Amino acid sequence: MKSFLLSFLCLAIVAFAENPVAADPKAHEVLDKFIEASGGEDAFKKIKTRVAEGQMSLPAMGMKMKIKLSQKAPDKVHMEQGIEGLLSGKQGYDGETGWSEDSIQGFRKLSGAELAQLQRESNIRRELNLKADFPGMKLLPEVEIDGKKVSVIEATSKDDRKETWYFDQESHLMVKMEQTMTLGPQGELAVTITLKDYKEVDGIKLPMTSEVKNPAFTGVLTLSSVKHNVDLDDALFASPQKDKKEE
Repeated sequence: MKSFLLSFLCLAIVAFAENPVAADPKAHEVLDKFIEASGGEDAFKKIKTRVAEGQMSLPAMGMKMKIKLSQKAPDKVHMEQGIEGLLSGKQGYDGETGWSEDSIQGFRKLSGAELAQLQRESNIRRELNLKADFPGMKLLPEVEIDGKKVSVIEATSKDDRKETWYFDQESHLMVKMEQTMTLGPQGELAVTITLKDYKEVDGIKLPMTSEVKNPAFTGVLTLSSVKHNVDLDDALFASPQKDKKEE
């Protein structure tokens, strides 16, 4: 979900590795505790669809944008966001084609690293797929965040992208992640995402507040509603230009 938000936030600012690092069993132990603390494998597998709504505030700019994320198992996603009268954007993946459309750049078909990133993020049960999506993992020395001990994992994806995850040793929930986002024509952006206010929804604990930081801006995503297993038509995720001929 975070990559979808960041792709759009950058618009507001401007108006597969062959030999991956082997997985560290100790890192997998931390991940297993995270999945269990989040609800467990059985609870995740019961979730077929998700619709999450909320808003992203950009305090330094004095702006707020509405966010709506729709997901359908196993890997369909549709994201829409906008600031009324100023910006609007959509992004989606139907299991085959990734696309983006906004009021500044128009329509784009996604490819390369940007598409691979979207494919990873689109899976509604992403937590259960972390080991497969990031075959290279190692456990780094623990750190302290807000007076609490935190386990740290450095993860390398199939396409050689690196992320760093932080897990509270008491709750076993993920409290922070660091990654470099691929944003198409806008290049790449290093970001830190702090996850807060976990709430249990249908047996799964989800962060209701996410603070996104990078050198250009700080944004705070607050979810107001999360609903599971609602009816979602596959047409929602399809590219708006699916039936048009490629030029």
